[in-house]
Amino acid sequence: LGKEPDDLDLSVCLRNCPEDVTVAGLLERLPAYAAENPDLGVVEVKLATILSNESKDKQLDTFKAHFTDDAGKKTEVDVMPTIGEETYGEDNRIPIRDQRGTAEEDALRRDLTIGALLLRVALGDGGGLRYELFDFYGGVEDIRLGILRSPYPATKSVAEVRAAVLRTPAEEQLASALGLDSASPQELLQVLWWAKVLMDDPCRI
Repeated sequence: LGKEPDDLDLSVCLRNCPEDVTVAGLLERLPAYAAENPDLGVVEVKLATILSNESKDKQLDTFKAHFTDDAGKKTEVDVMPTIGEETYGEDNRIPIRDQRGTAEEDALRRDLTIGALLLRVALGDGGGLRYELFDFYGGVEDIRLGILRSPYPATKSVAEVRAAVLRTPAEEQLASALGLDSASPQELLQVLWWAKVLMDDPCRI
């Protein structure tokens, strides 16, 4: 879009890491790593290790870091693990999240396909950085067409998603009143999944 952000979201995939490897543990090593590698151009790293109430409720291993480069530019980075499957208790809408999910599973939690675009950063052969775009749900095409829509799981049936989202008779009645029963299966799946994302994370609204 031609815009340079002043903050970044970084998802760390811990899926194949030992259980004792956490986002918190990795971040604790960052200040010393930056000091030992001046060629990175990072002169200061500050960590905010106090979780917000929202993060505590979501049971997430998430932290905030502030980087200052040698030109004095400051960048704020929110760091969290890639989130996998979400399960629920009988009487609670706050999901229990698998914090060792895949990048595709994590992208499915975004409210819009254009926000589900992920950029993988890795070391290149020459020592520089190499970038790879992950577009699991058609976000690039939606940007081109000017469309806002939610990602949804193509591997789940409407019945499965409906059972996960509409958990009470009142919610079923509301869905019927809104005309969801007349929607096509694909439209219904998309609307229900969008509702799920917003209910799981009401701070998005």
